[in-house]
Amino acid sequence: MSAWTKAQSCEAEAWRRLGHADDGYVQRRGAYVAAWMRFWGVAGGRVLEIGGAGLPVLEALDGGAFCERRAADPLMEHYGDLFGARGDSARAERLPYEDGRFDAVVMLNVLDHVDDPEQALRETRRVLRPGGTLFFSCDTYGATWLSLRAVRVALRGKRNNDHLHPHRFTVTRLLKLVGRFFEPLETSVRYRDPLLGEDPGSKHRRPSAPGLKQEGRVYVAARPRAAV
Repeated sequence: MSAWTKAQSCEAEAWRRLGHADDGYVQRRGAYVAAWMRFWGVAGGRVLEIGGAGLPVLEALDGGAFCERRAADPLMEHYGDLFGARGDSARAERLPYEDGRFDAVVMLNVLDHVDDPEQALRETRRVLRPGGTLFFSCDTYGATWLSLRAVRVALRGKRNNDHLHPHRFTVTRLLKLVGRFFEPLETSVRYRDPLLGEDPGSKHRRPSAPGLKQEGRVYVAARPRAAV
């Protein structure tokens, strides 16, 4: 079983146990992306969400503002059975859409879950129209911590929760990869998830000082580079 196949199996089981995401979180996620879109001048048109069926942004976007809203996820049928998610069952590496179809693509916390990150970004660029906008996020970690983790995995194998992520990135490696296909308009690294609020008692809240692990989340708004 490949790392990606194992990750998808673990993802499906995790959502089966957890059920649908908290409605408040989904609404905050949608409102955050909607504000991000408005800031960068995306007021409507066609929008695609890649890999978000478990935490769907599109559900919380104003449907009247967009002439088309699509969602693509390899586990879409599974999410449909669990909580009625609707969309196309498709991998990020092979999107079933024509070139330049979408004005905006939303790809939040997806790239470390795919089989081939480079091909996923290439496909994302392909389905965006020239001048379209990618709204992207991905978790990142410190290089030293990743090196220590590699040693632990070699000696002891992966822990259960490690299987969800076939890939892990440093900020530098991630931005270099994204920059091959997209021209960044905005880049930020958050060590606290802005969608979880500022509740100091939240079990999901990241510490203000990242420490050795340096676990953060990179947010990028970007335009597609011309294919060469």
